[in-house]
Amino acid sequence: KQAQRMQRQMEEQQAELVELQRKILSTVWQYVKPGGTLVYSTCTISRPENEENAAWFEKNFPFIREGSAKQLLPGIDGTDGFFMVKFRKKL
Repeated sequence: KQAQRMQRQMEEQQAELVELQRKILSTVWQYVKPGGTLVYSTCTISRPENEENAAWFEKNFPFIREGSAKQLLPGIDGTDGFFMVKFRKKL
């Protein structure tokens, strides 16, 4: 029972982080000049916070993804978990 409660709490916290990141992206995009670059980066391996937020951003704002996203994994890349993706604002 406690494990289920902890799992639910973790899921709620992750949903809050996803929403916070979307609010940040919804604000900062307008400060990027046409043709300019925006890098979205997190220090997690969470798919909703990483790839899903990157896809949401690209779908909802005038940016295109440049290159591939990079996911660094603990135990493999000699670092904590990180995610990075580069966007270019459309002209």
